[in-house]
Amino acid sequence: MVWFDFNLNGTMNAQGASVTGLGAVGAFSTAQTPGGSGGTFGDIAISPTGQVMMVYQENNGSGAPSNIFFTVDPDGLGSQGFASSTTIFQSNIGSFDAIPAQPDRTIDAEVNLAWDKSNGAHRGRVYLVNTDELVDESSDTDIFVRFSDDNGATWSAPVKVNDDPAGSGKSQFQGEIALDQSNGDIAVTWYDCRNSTNNITSQVFGSVSHDGGLTWEANFQISTGTIDATTSGAGTFNYGDYDKMDFVNGIFYRTWADNSNSTSNNPAGSGGALDIYTAQVTVAATTPPGTGGGGGGGGIGGTVRLFNPVRFRHRKRTPIYAGLMSIVNYSGSAVDGPIYVIFKKLPAGVTVLNATGATTDGKQFIKLNRGLNPNKFFTFVVRLENPLQKKLDNYFQTRRLKFSTIDPTA
Repeated sequence: MVWFDFNLNGTMNAQGASVTGLGAVGAFSTAQTPGGSGGTFGDIAISPTGQVMMVYQENNGSGAPSNIFFTVDPDGLGSQGFASSTTIFQSNIGSFDAIPAQPDRTIDAEVNLAWDKSNGAHRGRVYLVNTDELVDESSDTDIFVRFSDDNGATWSAPVKVNDDPAGSGKSQFQGEIALDQSNGDIAVTWYDCRNSTNNITSQVFGSVSHDGGLTWEANFQISTGTIDATTSGAGTFNYGDYDKMDFVNGIFYRTWADNSNSTSNNPAGSGGALDIYTAQVTVAATTPPGTGGGGGGGGIGGTVRLFNPVRFRHRKRTPIYAGLMSIVNYSGSAVDGPIYVIFKKLPAGVTVLNATGATTDGKQFIKLNRGLNPNKFFTFVVRLENPLQKKLDNYFQTRRLKFSTIDPTA
C-alpha cells in the first residue's frame, strides 16, 4: 500500500491506497485525521506488518520550542484509523525558526521517518530524523536520529549524526532519511554550514549507519558547489522545504536546492535562482572482518579518483576518516557489475574499514554491486582507519588503485 500526509487548515491528514503491482494503485481512502493536537510539517511511513505512523510538529508560528507528535493507525487501510496523537519530545526548533542560512522562509524541526522492512537484524524498527538546537535561538542546529522498536510506544535517546565540533555555532538543517530495504542500512543527508565563515552558505552532507542507528560514519560532502539561498537571485523562499531521498540496493539519492552552478548548466548562473540538484552515492558492501581472501584478477579500462573537491574527513577523537571517491568508466563500452576497487597500495598503517575482503596477497578491495555506462561515473564511500594520521587527500591515484570486474577471490 501507499500513503501520503498533508496539512489542511492546521490539521494533519493522511490518505492511503492499496498497491497490487507496478502502476496498479487502488482508490485512495477518505482523509483521516488523528485525534489530539493539530500541527504541520509531517511525514508518514508504513511498517512491515501494515501499521502506518505519522509524525508532525506543533505549529506555534515562531522560533520558540514546540512539540513533536506521532500517531499510529494499527491496521492501515482497515477500519481502526489513527489514534490520538502523543508527544515524543519537545524541540528547540519552532515551526518557523530563522537561521542565517534561511532567514526568510525559516526552518522547522523537519521530522521524517524510515521504517525497516528488510530481513536484517532491525526489521520492524522505525527511525525518526529531526533538526534540533541544544541552545535555543543559537542557530547552532544539529541533525539527530532516534528509533523505536515498539511502534512508537518508547523511543531511544537521540544520536547526533553531524560530526562537526559541538558548540561550533554552525547550522545543519533539513535532514532527510532513507533506509535500504535490501539490508537495513540507513542514510541521512542535510544542508551543512560547517565550511561557512558567516554561517550562511552550505553544502549537502551525509552519513550512513550500518548498525541500526547506534553509530554513524564520518560525514562526507555530497554536493560539490557552495549554495547561498540568501542572494537576491534566490528569492525569499530560500531553500524551501521537503527535500527527499531514497536508498535502494546500496545506492542512495538526495534532492536539494542549489545555485552554485557547480554543474555549469544552471540557467541563472552562480548565485542566481535555485535549481533542483541530485547525486548518486554508492555505499560499498561490507562483510565481517576476516572474510575474503583468494586470488587477484585482471582488469578493464577505467580509473578511480577522488571526488574533487571532497576531502577525507576525520571523525573527532578517533582514527577514522571517510570520504567519497568517484569511479569513472573510460573503457568506451558498458561495464557489467559488480565492480571491484582494489587498493594496491595504502599509506603506512592505513586500513579500509568498509572493505569487502582481501586478495591472497593481502590487498583490500571494495565490491560495488552495480555496472557503469561509458563515460559515466558514480560515487562511493570509503572509510579508513588512519592511526598515524597520514595525509590522505590526493593520495589515491590510478597507480594505487585497480578497477576490475573479475572477482579477486575467484
